[in-house]
Amino acid sequence: MNKILSYIFYGAIAWGVAFLVASVFVAYKVTPEILVQAITTLAVLITVYLLAKSLKLSSRSQALWFGFILTVTGLVLDLLITARYTGMAFFNRADIWISYFLGFLTPQLAVKKKAAAQVQQ
Repeated sequence: MNKILSYIFYGAIAWGVAFLVASVFVAYKVTPEILVQAITTLAVLITVYLLAKSLKLSSRSQALWFGFILTVTGLVLDLLITARYTGMAFFNRADIWISYFLGFLTPQLAVKKKAAAQVQQ
């Protein structure tokens, strides 16, 4: 249970980064939108990778579980908070779903690789 709560907490951190970065762009009316989407997604993916790395995930299944909980946490927070400001049309955007998908997969990159010597034995 502690592990799940920490994954949810990390998911909230990743979501907070996305919300903060997107809010800054909205506040300063930065365009074009594709640039805003790309930078926001990149910031989140870097955050997710660093969070996953800090957990020292040792298996692909752990990384999938972490990615799943992270994605669900982000989705719930978007439903509860982001949709209040943007409306449900927020979820009609392909970049949002692509970001969820990439955020789900990114922890796979942080899985500790076994030493080459261990694999060969």
